[in-house]
Amino acid sequence: MASRRLKERAWQLREQGMSISDIAHTLSASKSTVSYWCRDISLSKIQQQLLAAKQHQAGMLGRLRAAEQKRAARLNDISRAR
Repeated sequence: MASRRLKERAWQLREQGMSISDIAHTLSASKSTVSYWCRDISLSKIQQQLLAAKQHQAGMLGRLRAAEQKRAARLNDISRAR
């Protein structure tokens, strides 16, 4: 009954407002399984807003990392051309 305990833990975490990806990582389960387990749990408006803000922050961080990689590659190309 380990999967039953995992499912109940997933429910608890989701009701606390945790994202599907974070729950999957925490429980070492696939995102599709966690999504299936938690499909009937509705998040409050505040929980939805917090998850959206977290997603926005992650997107900004990804864009910054990509820009820095492009900058490093451009500088590397310039130094190789010299």
